[in-house]
Amino acid sequence: MNQENEQKDELQALYLKIESLRNNGVKMKEIADWLDIAPSVLSSLYTTVLPNYIELSKTHPEEEALDSALMTVNNISKKRLLSQAREMLLRLKEMKAVPIEPPIKILQSYDSWTRYGNLRAK
Repeated sequence: MNQENEQKDELQALYLKIESLRNNGVKMKEIADWLDIAPSVLSSLYTTVLPNYIELSKTHPEEEALDSALMTVNNISKKRLLSQAREMLLRLKEMKAVPIEPPIKILQSYDSWTRYGNLRAK
């Protein structure tokens, strides 16, 4: 039972870390490259397997919830996911989010660039 709780905690933490990185401007391809996995595998994990697993684990035994979540995709094996979840989580904790510059800053830098360009043209 304790091992199942660890598994659930790791998989939930993995989902939350990916979600946090995504919400802070990191692209799925960058996360996949960091983890050294195919982007399609990461996408399946993030959009299908992990959310389904988290939801099903509320009402079903852990093992059954994971089996059901994995049945919806064909590019992730249970054995590989369970053997690499902890390592993936540790690697993601090392990854830094990309600071997102507010749109106003981008417009200001563009505006000053175009003004400079216009001054040179005169």
